[in-house]
Amino acid sequence: MIISLMTIFDFMFEDFKFNSNKKIRLFEAFSGIGTQYMALKRITNNIEVVGISEIDKFAIQSYEAIHGKVKNYGSIGEFVIPKDIDIMTWSFPCQDISLAGKQNGMINGSRSNYGYIFLEEIKKLNYDHRPNVLIMENVKALTSKKFEEDYRNIHYILEELGYQNYGKLLISSDYGIPQTRERIFIISIKGNYNYNFPKPIKLERMLKDYLEDKVDDKYYLNDSQIKNILGNAINKDLKDMIDRKNTVFNKKIAYTITTKQDRRIGDSNFILGDGSKEIKVKEYLETVTNNVSEKHLKIRKLTPLETWRLMGIKDEDFYKAKDSGISDTQLYKQAGNAIVVDVLEHIFRQLF
Repeated sequence: MIISLMTIFDFMFEDFKFNSNKKIRLFEAFSGIGTQYMALKRITNNIEVVGISEIDKFAIQSYEAIHGKVKNYGSIGEFVIPKDIDIMTWSFPCQDISLAGKQNGMINGSRSNYGYIFLEEIKKLNYDHRPNVLIMENVKALTSKKFEEDYRNIHYILEELGYQNYGKLLISSDYGIPQTRERIFIISIKGNYNYNFPKPIKLERMLKDYLEDKVDDKYYLNDSQIKNILGNAINKDLKDMIDRKNTVFNKKIAYTITTKQDRRIGDSNFILGDGSKEIKVKEYLETVTNNVSEKHLKIRKLTPLETWRLMGIKDEDFYKAKDSGISDTQLYKQAGNAIVVDVLEHIFRQLF
C-alpha cells in the first residue's frame, strides 16, 4: 500500500505558513455541504469564499442554508478555475475507487475520472495564478495495489504543475471524533515548501456521547430489517465479506459513516438499548433466545443528526440544512460524503 511519496529532500524545505493577517481566498471543488469551510472558520474569520463547484442540488441547498449564498461554478471541466486562490480543496467522487463502488478506477470510471479533469483545469492556469495550496481527500482504497497507479499519477502530475506533495492516511479517531473513518489526504504546496501532518490527539469522547436523548420510533428496526442487518450471523448460506456474529452494537468508536444507514452491522452503526454498552451480535442472539423483555432488544439505526455529529458538524448547522427541507435520505448521504471537520481543522492549523 502506498501512503506517501516523500523523499529526504522534502525535509530540507521551509515549512509553509499563511500570513494570518491576509484574507484567505478559498475555493471548494466538489464542495458537498462545505465541511472544508466549516473547518477553516475554526481557525480564521478572514476568509473569502471565491466559489464552489457542486452539481448535487440537495448538497447545494444544504451548503447555502448553512453558509449563505455562494457562487457555484457548476461541474469541473465546464468553467475556468479562478486565479490566485489560496486554498483549493478537491475531494473528487470516490464511487469508482471505493470498495462499495464499481472499482473502475479514475481513468475508466464515470465519476472518479473528475480527479484527472480537475488536474487538467489546474494545468490551464499560469503557474503564478495556480492555487497556493491544494488539499485532496479520498477513500483509503486509492492507496491500494489496485489503484496505486492512479495514486502515483496524481503525485506526478502535481509535481509537474509545481507542487510539493505530502500524502498520508488519517483516521478520524486520532483527531477527536470516535469514528473509524480512514481517508487519504494529499497536501500540495506550490513551490519548495514542507508540510507536517498533525500529530494524533487523545480521544476523549465515544459514540454514546453523540447520541440523542430521545429518538423517534421511525428509526427503530422491524423484524425484517433486523434480519437484514444481521446478515450471515443468522443466514449461513449468505455470502459476506465478514463474520457478522463478531460485529458489535453500540461500538465505542463508530464504524465509518456511510451515505446509507440500511447496510449490515459492521458496515453501518446500530444502537441496541440505550447504547451505553458494546454488545457483540452473537451475544445479542443468545439474549433473544432466552426471551428477555422486548425493551432491551430494540435496535435502531443512527439518526441523521447523530451521523452529522460524528462528522464533527455542529447541531445548529444540521438544523439549518434540515429546516431548509432536506430529507433524511439526503441528510444521511450528505454526512457520508462529507469530510470530518475536526480532521480538516487539524490539517489547516498546520498551514498557519
